[in-house]
Amino acid sequence: MPKPTCSIDGCEKAAWSRSWCGTHYARWRNHGDPHHVEPNRGNGKRRSVGVDPCAIKGCHLAIKARDWCGMHYHRWERSGDPEARLRGEVVNGKRVCPRCQVDKTLAEYTPGTTGRCKRCVADLQAEWRARTPGYHLLYARPPAAYFRAKAKGWRRTHPEETRQYAAEYRARKSGATIESFRVFDVFVRDNWICGICKMPIDPSLTYPDPMSVSLDHIIPLSRGGDHSASNTQASHLNCNVRKGVAILT
Repeated sequence: MPKPTCSIDGCEKAAWSRSWCGTHYARWRNHGDPHHVEPNRGNGKRRSVGVDPCAIKGCHLAIKARDWCGMHYHRWERSGDPEARLRGEVVNGKRVCPRCQVDKTLAEYTPGTTGRCKRCVADLQAEWRARTPGYHLLYARPPAAYFRAKAKGWRRTHPEETRQYAAEYRARKSGATIESFRVFDVFVRDNWICGICKMPIDPSLTYPDPMSVSLDHIIPLSRGGDHSASNTQASHLNCNVRKGVAILT
């Protein structure tokens, strides 16, 4: 059985798709018309795909389809116009806002964004606030008392970390050399014996009990001592305070 031929008058090639041969099918796919004939450039030669420049004025890229380069052909596929502006495209220091469709300078957009202009963003935010009663409660910052209570609760549940941070903070303020060590390890090393009065310390007592444990610098920070495990010892809070008062006086 003979193969069907192309349905275009005068073409005797075998049909390939849509009852057209490969040539007419390619013309239909690239130009929308199987009868399309490439126009002459004035010297008797047809415009060649991949060789001749794009038909858009000022574009020197090679033709991809429909006498346009790939860039202008892509714009035609998206918007139906080969010279349409793409989203976020900057021309002469301006680009079109996708909401108001106005060509605006880059100063009217938030830097680093490709979306709407500042004015449109402000309008959208105003519209959202108008239809969202009590919106300010969603982003309201908690009062300062909330953070103070939260910090106080953390210090109550993390006494060792609190003591560690406080000791290092005092050392940084005095400009002393700081060595990384755990304050609790110093208390264990000294067997919970006060290095000043040589009396035992009750680990169950907590600040501000005068007999609770505290970290004492053997050579005070104010006298050039460093914050290190070798220069610290366990002591009663009361003993430590009395030592500090004696040094100041």
